[in-house]
Amino acid sequence: MRERQYASYASYLAAASLALALILFALQRRPGPLTVALAVLALLSGLVWLYLDWDRVLASLRGRQAKYGSSSVLLTLSFLGIVVLANVVSNRYYHRFDTTAGQRFSLSPQTLKVLADTKEPIEVYGFFAANDTRKSEFEDLFTEYLHRCRQLHYQSVDPDVQPALAKQLGASGTGVVIFVRGNQKQKIYTYQEQDITSAILRVDRNDQPKVYFVTGHQERDSQGTQPGDYSLIAKAMQDEGYQVAPLNLASGQAMPTDARVIILASPRQALTSDEEKRLTDYVNGGGRLLLLSDPGEPAPLPGLLAKYGVTWDDDVAIDPDASLMGNVSYPLVNRYGSSPITQDMQGLTTFFPVARSLEIAQQLPQNVTVQALVQTGPNSWGEKDLTKSPPTYDPSTDIKGPLTLMVTIEDSTAKARIAAIGDSDFASDQTFQTFQGSGNGDLFLNTVSWLAAEEELITIRPKQPAQATVLMTPEQGRAVQLFTVVLMPLSVALAGAAVWWRRRS
Repeated sequence: MRERQYASYASYLAAASLALALILFALQRRPGPLTVALAVLALLSGLVWLYLDWDRVLASLRGRQAKYGSSSVLLTLSFLGIVVLANVVSNRYYHRFDTTAGQRFSLSPQTLKVLADTKEPIEVYGFFAANDTRKSEFEDLFTEYLHRCRQLHYQSVDPDVQPALAKQLGASGTGVVIFVRGNQKQKIYTYQEQDITSAILRVDRNDQPKVYFVTGHQERDSQGTQPGDYSLIAKAMQDEGYQVAPLNLASGQAMPTDARVIILASPRQALTSDEEKRLTDYVNGGGRLLLLSDPGEPAPLPGLLAKYGVTWDDDVAIDPDASLMGNVSYPLVNRYGSSPITQDMQGLTTFFPVARSLEIAQQLPQNVTVQALVQTGPNSWGEKDLTKSPPTYDPSTDIKGPLTLMVTIEDSTAKARIAAIGDSDFASDQTFQTFQGSGNGDLFLNTVSWLAAEEELITIRPKQPAQATVLMTPEQGRAVQLFTVVLMPLSVALAGAAVWWRRRS
């Protein structure tokens, strides 16, 4: 009698353990330690039940009820099989529709590429208190990441309930999300797509390539705060896992051996011959160099470019057919040369405020590939008279379009790469803040990735969500104010008065 009682307890324990294990597996989408422990407990309890009550189990299988109940069991198993199959298919061929303005919950091509290249598991811990409304803000977007990449594993943690885990991972307070891979760890406190993707990129890298900005000649400052500086593009590079540092060539120190890319961003003062030689030797040794120059400024490293058949023109690119807001000296471009830099940018508009052109020689050195990536339209020209206003085409002095505004150079012998762009304003902080929807940032960052041989980062990056703004004329504003402040309250008051009068009468 006591054995049957124990057998009954074992059967209940087996059923409860199995149910909990299935629920945990469905929630976590992977067999965690607790899920495995519950499954083992269910198996052991089931074996104990069979051992203690084997006679009754055998009798029930041979009885009349077993024969009549077999069809019910088969139907139940068939139903469960259909449910499991539907769940497997829905997880493998997952898709959901994003109907929000600006595709708020759709991932960008760069994010999809990063997720596809993620090969090692990344543990993600979201530390949110029970009353923290930011949890849903993060998880609504991160759900899309989880469905796109099986290497991401997410756990929501209440720091008040699990303070030991919060202390171990360095989570101070609520609202922090921590990405962990081995010894690599990244924290984010804001939850835009760019923040999440940048954290995955950083934690998935074994090293951080270093990019140097040359200083000392009034170049664009990667740490400055003026509208013409490069602090925002430097921040975007750091978000993609690069280290950014200044480089003063006049210091006399040896060229850094960890320089993956060196950027010379439109120096207003000419480099000394010794500084030019140091950069030339760096390129000849297989270095990677990005040169930017504006009209009227000293052309950087003209001798090095001439060696590869490229020269700077002293002009201003004018394009009356495609210009930004009618300013003919701000040419617009949405067609590009064939290159990994621009492979995903066809149709994406970039613009170049007051740019100079470059020329490519007909005969190029052996083992050197030069490509024109950015060109103006056929009716454009290079204005030689920088003081002429408005600019007009003079066939005797001006350069007939289309003009080349950007070239890339690849020296297969020296294993060197150079990119030269006839404008630096296109990547300034002012441009980033004013024209967030343009492709200027993608062009700059893709160029850095190509120079650094980080082609897996070349794509279109997520854009910051646009603020929905309603623009009204003063008359429309007064009409809205009259309707909401006067007419709506008055109509409610009149309706109430009418009901009161009717009930009274």
